[in-house]
Amino acid sequence: MEPFIEMEKTIEFVQPQNSVEAGKTLQLEVKVNPEESDIVWSSSNIQVATVDENGLVTALQPGTVEITARIAGTDVKAVCTISVTPAEDDKTPPVINLSGDQKNDKYIGPVTITVTDDTAVASILVNDVEHITENPIICDQIGVYNVVATDKAGNTSTVTFEIVVDKSELEALYNANKDKTQGDYTDASWKAFVEALNTAKNVLDDPAATADDVAQAIEILSSAILGLTENSGTSGDPDKPSNPDESSDSSSSETNGPNTGSDNMALITTLVSFLLTGIGFALVLLKKRKEQYR
Repeated sequence: MEPFIEMEKTIEFVQPQNSVEAGKTLQLEVKVNPEESDIVWSSSNIQVATVDENGLVTALQPGTVEITARIAGTDVKAVCTISVTPAEDDKTPPVINLSGDQKNDKYIGPVTITVTDDTAVASILVNDVEHITENPIICDQIGVYNVVATDKAGNTSTVTFEIVVDKSELEALYNANKDKTQGDYTDASWKAFVEALNTAKNVLDDPAATADDVAQAIEILSSAILGLTENSGTSGDPDKPSNPDESSDSSSSETNGPNTGSDNMALITTLVSFLLTGIGFALVLLKKRKEQYR
C-alpha cells in the first residue's frame, strides 16, 4: 500500500487588476489548489475599499489597499494591492452644513454639522479627529472648529467656524445703564455701580471670557443697579428746597412772623365798614322822625 501524500495547497490571483475608480466595484479571481478550498477575503483598509466573501471589491475613496485571499484553516494566502483613484465623472465636493445660533459670523453653541454628497461621504475630520460614524455631528464647546469632509470620489470641502460665549444679556444690561450719571445718588452706591459697570465692560471685551464670567458679571451689575440709592434730600418736588429744615423755617416765617402792612390794611377796612353802616342806620332813623311830625 502506497503512503498517503497530502497535496500542496496554493493560491494566487488570476491577472489581477490593480486600480479602480472610487464608487465602483472590481471582481477579483484566484486560482486555488485544491479547487474545492474555501477562501477567506479581507481588506487592509475598509475606509478605502471593502471586499465580500466572493472577492467583490467596492472602492470607497482614493487610496491604496491590500486585498488578501487566504485558504480557510491555513496560512496559505495571496495578496493583491489595489489603487483606488478619484472618479473621473465626479468633480462635486461634499456639502458641509452648519446649523446653530449665529451672531456676527460666530456661533452661540451648540452647532450641528451635517455632511452630504451624491457619492456618499468617505471621511469627516473635525479638528483632525475622524467622525465618519457620526453624521450629523454636534459641537458644543467654546473654540475654533476646522471641518474637512471627503467623498468617495476624492473631492474635499473645508469649513471653519467658532463657538463663543453668549454675551447678549450682559451687553443689553450694560448698554441700558452705561449712560447713567451720579446725579443725586449716594457716593457709596455710585462707587459700587461704577465698579460693576467696569467689570461688565472688561468681560464684554475679553475674547477668553467664559460663560461663568459672563453670568457673574450680570449678577454683580444687576445687584449694583438695584443698590443705587438717592440722597435723602432729593426726594419729593424738585422745585422745593432740598433742605427740609430750610423749607419749614421759610413757611413758618411767612405764616407766624409779623406782617404789619397787611394787618393794618385789614383793620382800616373793618373800621370803614362799621362807620358806613352806622351812617346808613342814622339816616334811616332821621327819615322816620321827619315823617312822624308831618
